[in-house]
Amino acid sequence: MPSSRQLRYEALANAAERAMMPAPPVLLFTFTSGRAPLRVRVQNQAGGYVEFQLLEVDLDDGMLIGRGSAGDVRLPLGNVRRIWRRQGLLRRSVPLWLGVVFAGAVSGALIDVFAGWSVSYGAGAGAVFGAFGGFWLVSFVDKLPVHKWITMYDEAAA
Repeated sequence: MPSSRQLRYEALANAAERAMMPAPPVLLFTFTSGRAPLRVRVQNQAGGYVEFQLLEVDLDDGMLIGRGSAGDVRLPLGNVRRIWRRQGLLRRSVPLWLGVVFAGAVSGALIDVFAGWSVSYGAGAGAVFGAFGGFWLVSFVDKLPVHKWITMYDEAAA
C-alpha cells in the first residue's frame, strides 16, 4: 500500500501533466505542439525559492526535472515544501494588448497626418506594429501583473 507521501507525489505528477498538456484547438486548423514546459516556483525545506520551467516529475527517482536560467534543474521531491505554477490572467492581458494595439493605430495615424499621407494606411500599419508589440509585452515581460501563482503542491496541507 502506498504511503500518503507517495500519493501526494503522484497527485503532483498528475497535476503537472494536466497543466503541461496543450489547450484544445479553438479552430479546426489550429495546430498545437506537444507538452509545453510549465513555469513553476518551488520553495525548499530551508525556505529558499527557485523559479524554472518544469519539464517532468520523475516519480521513480523522486526528482523534479526542469530548465532554469542557469541551466538544468534537478530537485529531489523530499526537499520540496511548496510548488506554485504560473497562470496567465486573460482579463488583465487582453485589455493591455488592446491598449497597445490602439496606441499603435493612433500613433500611425498621427504620423501620417503630419507627413501628409493617407491616415488609414498609417493607422493600419500602426495597429499591426502595436499588435506585435502588445504580444511581446504580454508574453515576455515578466514584471507585468498579467499572471498569478497557483499552488500545485503543499507539503503542509497533507
